[in-house]
Amino acid sequence: MTENHSYRMAALKLHGLHPRDRSWLLGHLEQGPRHLLQNLIKELDALGLVPAAEISAGLTTYPVGNYILDEDAVRDIQQTHAELVWKNFAPLPERLKAILLHAYRWQWTALIQDKLEPHEQSRLLRHMAQLDPLKPAVCASLVQAFAAALRQTGPYGDSSHAATGLDT
Repeated sequence: MTENHSYRMAALKLHGLHPRDRSWLLGHLEQGPRHLLQNLIKELDALGLVPAAEISAGLTTYPVGNYILDEDAVRDIQQTHAELVWKNFAPLPERLKAILLHAYRWQWTALIQDKLEPHEQSRLLRHMAQLDPLKPAVCASLVQAFAAALRQTGPYGDSSHAATGLDT
């Protein structure tokens, strides 16, 4: 898959999101990719394409529960060492942590939860219990964004040493 094709696919997925969600995700990208995606989204608007969750959901390939997650994103997150997952997970707002933990049965979930202080665990569990049903495209986009953040942070290993212990 070419890089241009990847950007076009990402733009199509972003086009299907609520403008606030799209803006939040784009705001976490570097200026170059952000502008490229914004221009591609403008092209979709000019074509008169109506954003629809079915469009975004149909472009992903990995069904999990009620969500459809990108197979590459799931694999990359699963293969990332737990210490690197923690480094990217810890600063997230609690609602995003809850969404990520709810999206998939990650092999590092228990290690992450053990790393949290008891009051943080309680708040996280409360957020998870109060989650409203998410649009599949929103959940998939958050998982993809987390996978992208992990890829940018550093190397991730293969599954033979993924999600091994966390340093406390």
